[in-house]
Amino acid sequence: MLRGLALYFAFMLAAMSILSLPLAPATLLAAKVAPPWLVAVAASVAAALAAVFDYHFVRRAFRLNALDRIRRKALFQKAEAWSKVAPFWTTGFFAGLPIPFTIVRVLMPLSGYPLPRYVAAVALGRFCRIFVIAAFGTLVDIPTRVLVALLVAGVIAVGVGALGQRLGWWGRPRSEPPKPA
Repeated sequence: MLRGLALYFAFMLAAMSILSLPLAPATLLAAKVAPPWLVAVAASVAAALAAVFDYHFVRRAFRLNALDRIRRKALFQKAEAWSKVAPFWTTGFFAGLPIPFTIVRVLMPLSGYPLPRYVAAVALGRFCRIFVIAAFGTLVDIPTRVLVALLVAGVIAVGVGALGQRLGWWGRPRSEPPKPA
């Protein structure tokens, strides 16, 4: 059980940071070797550590041009408005639901929201999300080979997507300057 949880923790540390890997297949696999609450605790701790890294990384390395592109999206504008009213709950909401967390991952550190509150909100939101997924995995027995195939396919899809975008196969090519607003 400990070995499985340690592998899950390491995967989740990477998955919840810059890499944005699929969480559900790994969580369902972990739920085969540990109770849902323990899987959720491991993921929550990994999320907290990833949040500390993300917070510092975003504040130092994020380009304002990229922020302008994200800021034009309707979901970002809603999140920005919500974060002015309830930043902790907005962060927890985005961390706990299957919606793009990148928005809050960028917004909160750049807004100057305090690191300890940000980390606590991320950990709480991720705990809830992962607990629900792990509990589902204990109720519905999905074959291990199916979960491994989904996990591998998800990681490959993320890798191909990142490579394709980097090479300009889709999306805005890297060499093209951002368009003025």
